[in-house]
Amino acid sequence: MDALVERELAKRVDLLDKALVTRAKLNAEVNKIRPKKMYDASGQEVPGFFTAEEVKTLNQAKEKLAKFDRTLEAAFNGEGFDKLAQAVGGGGSSEE
Repeated sequence: MDALVERELAKRVDLLDKALVTRAKLNAEVNKIRPKKMYDASGQEVPGFFTAEEVKTLNQAKEKLAKFDRTLEAAFNGEGFDKLAQAVGGGGSSEE
């Protein structure tokens, strides 16, 4: 019986570790989306603007991260390990 428990614990710890790596990748995707650098007439950098497509891409990346965070939090609370395994195995997309 102890061997089964140990195996399940090791499996869950490994899954949580993989999930944290996946979350870091999703967060990096969100952070990569930035407006282009813009300059004024004197050569000073000014805040850039997002295009409509960039806003859409940013919102999709944020939503994907938020869904994964909810799935990860549920697994840390001891429930939803199956959903987390599916999200990690499916590249981080979890359906609710």
